[in-house]
Amino acid sequence: MGNPVNAICRKLLYGYKATSKSYIDHLRRIGTEIGQDVYIYNPDITHIDETNPHLLSMGNHVRITGPATILTHDYSWSVIKHKYGEICGKQRAVTIGDGVFVGWGAAVLCGTTVGDHTIIGAQAVVSGRVDSDSVYAGNPAKKIVTLDEFYAKRKREATRRGSCLCECLLRAFREGNPCREARRVLLPFRIKRER
Repeated sequence: MGNPVNAICRKLLYGYKATSKSYIDHLRRIGTEIGQDVYIYNPDITHIDETNPHLLSMGNHVRITGPATILTHDYSWSVIKHKYGEICGKQRAVTIGDGVFVGWGAAVLCGTTVGDHTIIGAQAVVSGRVDSDSVYAGNPAKKIVTLDEFYAKRKREATRRGSCLCECLLRAFREGNPCREARRVLLPFRIKRER
């Protein structure tokens, strides 16, 4: 459990955006449909549109990194109003499927449907229909690879990293300095222990 003073300070500073849980609870209270096991990293700098909360739905096992933005409306109508004197607003539903990851700084625009098991890369600007089992990146976001291709690539990289790790450790043992080298090499793999 974290420091209670920090938790109180975060609550005072950020209100309902103090934690992922408090932000998700707030969004549910105002009418956003959100599945189970959803987590918002850095909720204090993440913007999820509250103008039309009933137009946003998220599936289960969604991860959103901050400062992501999810919009169900578009204020470009203000330019039209200024020039033509009419308000022609745009409010459209956003659907985020199950098992979706939204990367750092990504923007999901109104009218977007993100399929299940999809990765949205950092700084991507997503609109329209996004295929399931895919990886999207860029501005505008484009499909980079399928999730199967991404998984195979990551698996190859992990195997290669594992081989390098073994070589480093073997070399350290041969040179008589296993502890220092093992700590350096294993540092990225360190797991925080529960107290």
